[in-house]
Amino acid sequence: MTRVEALRSGEPDQVGGYRLLGRVGEGGQGTVYLARDSAGRRVAVKVLHSRFAQDPRERERFLREAKAARRVAEYTARVLDVGMDHGVPYIVSEFVDGVSLHDLITREGPRDLGGLVRLGLGTAAALAAIHRAGIVHRDFKPSNVLLGADGPRVIDFGIAKALDETATTTGLVGTPAYMSAEQFAGARATQESDMWAWAVTLVFAAGGRPAFGNGSLPALVHRVLHGSPDLDRVPAPLRPLLARCLDRDPRRRPTAAEAVRALLELQEAPARSTQPQLRPRSGLWKTRRLVLGSTAGAVCAGLLLVAYLLYPQAAAPSESSRSPVKAVPFGAASGETMAGHTGYVLPVAVGRLGDIPIAVTGGSDNTARVWDLRTRRQLGKPLGGHGNVVRSVALGDYHGTPVVLTSDGDNRFRLWDLRTHEQIGKPIAESDAFWGTLGQVGETPVVVAAGDDSDIHVWNADTGTRMGSIRGRNEVSSVAVTQFQDSPIAISGDGEGVAHVWDLRGMKQVGAPLDGGGESVGAVAVADLNDSKYALTAVDDELLMWDLDDHQRHGKPMRGHQGDIRSIAVERLGEVPVAITAGLDGSLRVWNLSTQTQIGEAITAHSRAAFWVATGRLDEAPIAVSTGADLTVRVWDLNRRQQIGDAFNGHSGEVYGVAAGRLGDLPIAVSVGHDATARIWDLRARKQLGAPLTGHSGEVTDVAIGTLDRAPIAVTSGTDQTARVWDLNNHRELGRFTGHPDDVLAVAVSEVNGTPVGVTGGADNTARVWDLRTRRQIGSELRHSDDVNAVATGQRNGTPVAVTVGAADVATLWDLATGKKLGSIDIPVRTDNICAVAVGSLDGRPVAVIGGSDDETSAVTVWDLTSLRVLASMRGHTDDIRAVGVGTANNVPLAISGGSDTTLRLWNMRTRRHLTTITGTWGDIHAATIADIDGQPVAISAADDGVIRVWSLSPPYPPGS
Repeated sequence: MTRVEALRSGEPDQVGGYRLLGRVGEGGQGTVYLARDSAGRRVAVKVLHSRFAQDPRERERFLREAKAARRVAEYTARVLDVGMDHGVPYIVSEFVDGVSLHDLITREGPRDLGGLVRLGLGTAAALAAIHRAGIVHRDFKPSNVLLGADGPRVIDFGIAKALDETATTTGLVGTPAYMSAEQFAGARATQESDMWAWAVTLVFAAGGRPAFGNGSLPALVHRVLHGSPDLDRVPAPLRPLLARCLDRDPRRRPTAAEAVRALLELQEAPARSTQPQLRPRSGLWKTRRLVLGSTAGAVCAGLLLVAYLLYPQAAAPSESSRSPVKAVPFGAASGETMAGHTGYVLPVAVGRLGDIPIAVTGGSDNTARVWDLRTRRQLGKPLGGHGNVVRSVALGDYHGTPVVLTSDGDNRFRLWDLRTHEQIGKPIAESDAFWGTLGQVGETPVVVAAGDDSDIHVWNADTGTRMGSIRGRNEVSSVAVTQFQDSPIAISGDGEGVAHVWDLRGMKQVGAPLDGGGESVGAVAVADLNDSKYALTAVDDELLMWDLDDHQRHGKPMRGHQGDIRSIAVERLGEVPVAITAGLDGSLRVWNLSTQTQIGEAITAHSRAAFWVATGRLDEAPIAVSTGADLTVRVWDLNRRQQIGDAFNGHSGEVYGVAAGRLGDLPIAVSVGHDATARIWDLRARKQLGAPLTGHSGEVTDVAIGTLDRAPIAVTSGTDQTARVWDLNNHRELGRFTGHPDDVLAVAVSEVNGTPVGVTGGADNTARVWDLRTRRQIGSELRHSDDVNAVATGQRNGTPVAVTVGAADVATLWDLATGKKLGSIDIPVRTDNICAVAVGSLDGRPVAVIGGSDDETSAVTVWDLTSLRVLASMRGHTDDIRAVGVGTANNVPLAISGGSDTTLRLWNMRTRRHLTTITGTWGDIHAATIADIDGQPVAISAADDGVIRVWSLSPPYPPGS
């Protein structure tokens, strides 16, 4: 029976006319309740978390559940209703009363052959139905299989993805113990990945343990990529089928339908121990149709979701075939990372080498590397000699020498002199141990090692001999060492969601276990708070805090990650004790340990999983250093919550506009913003050139770069009702345009009959053309029905033209020589406000790229300025589009858009396809342009946080683009 808890204080007793009876469960996105409808029937109601309800991206993602449910409607519990209650979305489905497979096995033990075959038939049939609908589940596991009265049902499509949709990812998606080899190698999840997870689930049902165990991510990565599945507890007749599903080559795995046929043959001949056939035998097709057609309840729609994350398509590289990182990855921030590892970067530690702040990283390329955090360059040669993946690194002092301890997949621990990069002594070999850290027992320096054998081992670092071992209960996934009440202790987390405290002097457990009630402890740490010491444990996607005096949980769980937490670091921000967590969702989160609340928004740290985080100081500022599945090491300023090295900081408020150009041979950008200044930036050195350009008495709203008598100039517009012309060589104002009786919102530059001109748009419903030499208006105003928010200039059949857009949902094309209107279009989406326009070329044709805002969806519109036809409306943004730009890279005509959803999106105008989504900006993006730095195409963006960022647009592009 499904466990139903009482409603908590503050929860509603009714949602959309459904009376709530109790709480069934809670996930990262929403809460599921048992309820009754007006007819008295029991139903399941899923309600989006209030903290997400105001986020249009989360609302969209949540309401797409209904779409996913209908894709496999004949195999699901029926979706009854979808609606909004006081602005919060909810979905109603039939209620499925049953216990999860995970809970059943944990409580009652493994299943026998007959039970496993029945379980396999029901779940494989469900996957066959899902796959026929073109959907990949992507998180198949025992807790997502409900055992109802009418058989097993697959639930929680929380990260499922329709095959015919495209998206980019921000994190490693899935539950690590059930993820396939190709997912760990960086490829996207496929139907074949579901079959891997299905097999691991059956192995769990047969023996109470996944095929490759639980525990830390480095250990799992190593076992999945290099080890063999543990099938010892699987009944012999089932082993060949499950072994095929666990083949590292996805092409050799059976489909779900083939697995059903094989299980039917096994069911027909239960005593036969030969390998099940994967081809249908004569007479089997009719039976197969009956089985697949009888799985109407095989997928529970009550928890169905469609995913918003999808890995870019990529072949899964082997460890030996990966090439070194030689260029900034497509869509990555320029200058932001420390690149050198040629595989996954897993552990990281932060410390000092004399006066130099350093980080030490370990990776799947079998090396550890030392980095200067000021210059972000590698120091000396890699620390080689490891026989496998470097799984842990720990900094310390060994008799006055700064050292790092490394461990590898061959279960060997090495001590390295950080000054010489030479190994100290011989490796310590400890079977099945992969976590290592340095400590002190009395006056003796020790190595504390732990791993798969469940034990904690203590070694004398001087002699290389074992001092003793502490017998544990389950494999150790993480360990931390500290002093508590004048005794050295270790805190270890295991693969069953439990942490233990150990006395390293007495070699015994201290106090009760710290049981977090989850599936696995991903990381442990120790924090000091109000003169007391606390243990921090990451149990699945929650951060828990434990008082080491009484071993009781302190306060509430800290929730927010959308994937398991894999690392914890502790720091102080001023007087505030904080923890920083890194998760498989690719994010870092900062937690106030006094209030146990998240500080600010999550830091979008890595384009895939964030594996590790460590903290330290860089010139007295608190920093975090993170590693991830995108092969990068990144440094973060914790005070500013900004990445170090990727951005231009100088503006004291929002940045509203940015333009790119050249100052002689120097690539530059000019930015303007709320602080009434314009600033010039050296794109090569990533620093400000000279003093800010001051003169505007209000916000500077837009900027354009051009030339005047062969000298580089910038033209800026402002809320002081002026536009101003600036000499970029000497940073002085040349003059201004006055005439708009209201804010000047937009500016562009062009040339009309040999005369350099500026074009402005304003809140007075006009656009105006100005002579840049005399600063006088040319001709009459170009009148509009509402504010002119943006203007762009270009050429149409040799004629200088301008495109203006504004608060009305109309774009207008003007002849700048005559002031005549050449045409206009209504933007073909329900648009409230057109915010941005750029003019460029598409295969020799002049086009305008237009971005706006909409209550439901925002589109980037491509308008052919010759035929005046709309060529494309490209959708993807989940909020207002505030900025657009155009350019080319590798002969691909590109459009870039930025918006209030904090993302930049790159589009191929020729194919009308979305190329990638770039994240890493905080706040609305108000400006975006495409430029060139020494032959390399880049995007430049500016946003609410006052930061200008540069992004590489160098090919290769994602497959299929």
